[in-house]
Amino acid sequence: AGAGLFASIRDLFVEKRERKELPAPVKIDFIEDLLDDGTCICGASLAEGTSGHEHIAEWKQRAGLAEVEERWISLHSYAGHMEKSRAELGDQLNELLTGRLAAVQARDFIREQLSEVSTQLQSHSIDEIGKLEDARVKVGNHLNDELRRQGRLETELARLGEAKRRASVRLDKAQSVEAKAALAQRRVAATREALDILEKIFDVRTQLTRAALDQEIKRVHNSISYKPDIPSVNERFELQLRRGGNDEPAAKSSGENQILSLSFVGALASRARSRFEEKSSGGAESERGGIYPIVMDSLFGPLEENYQSEVAIALPQLTEQIVLLVSKSQGQAKAVYEHIAPRIGRSYVISYVTPKPDAKVQMITLGDETYPLIVPSPDGSEYAKLTEVS
Repeated sequence: AGAGLFASIRDLFVEKRERKELPAPVKIDFIEDLLDDGTCICGASLAEGTSGHEHIAEWKQRAGLAEVEERWISLHSYAGHMEKSRAELGDQLNELLTGRLAAVQARDFIREQLSEVSTQLQSHSIDEIGKLEDARVKVGNHLNDELRRQGRLETELARLGEAKRRASVRLDKAQSVEAKAALAQRRVAATREALDILEKIFDVRTQLTRAALDQEIKRVHNSISYKPDIPSVNERFELQLRRGGNDEPAAKSSGENQILSLSFVGALASRARSRFEEKSSGGAESERGGIYPIVMDSLFGPLEENYQSEVAIALPQLTEQIVLLVSKSQGQAKAVYEHIAPRIGRSYVISYVTPKPDAKVQMITLGDETYPLIVPSPDGSEYAKLTEVS
């Protein structure tokens, strides 16, 4: 009956809304205000006795009261809430009835067991019951002991599990260290093997370079010296000069030492140039080589005239560029100048400005020009000045 009442209330509320009675189209307070003012919202007169006044008064009968509308809305909301509460109450009652039935069944089962135990007890004497109770107590104590033992075993099992986990972590770290050590050993072995190979390659290249340099020194020295002495480069790259035909060291004058040094420097420059030319033409990349100049100071000073001519002839063949620092006597020597003059690119005169006030002026004539070699300083300072020969 309650459910039908709530449904009727909701249906009536919906019906009134469909007929637009809720909410009311016009409020009664609004009608009374219009009648009190005597003027419609359109401006027409609503004085008593007019048709407009009568018409508006009729709307007063149909106007809705705010309190009535509020009660209807509250009643509709309450009906919906009560329907939901009624359904929930029914579900709760079903659950309680189900639980009550289960409790009754459990009670009946316990009563049956109690009756059975009572029957069994009636068949035993008091002593037997006491013995059974003692046995029950012992079994209970034993059960408690076993439970405590189980707890200790579980604690020990947890401790052993944690120890196993830490041991596993240490094992993983040890295996990682072992793997890294094995990798390091392989790298060391590979590095040593590569080092051995590089050392062998270095030894081979060293011997090849020493042999090539030895041959080039012999060639340059033979083109300059008229003596049968033979230069050589030993295993430690020491430059030696021996008497031809035997291993006895040859006695060397200062001029011969100069020729031997020139042979060594010229051989190095010639070797570097040949390697550079081989690389430029698509040869081996093991030696880069290059075009390097030779710079020598007072080359011709300790040389005899015949050696001066040979050295002047051999110099342009050693490298692309040679820088020679010569004294006045060396530069103007006929044996030197007539051979190197056609190959001179640029020449300069180094003038020494001396602070000595009584120093004599010295000049040098090159071609049609005269250049100072030694001049007194006008302010007592000492320096050298470089002048290009035109």
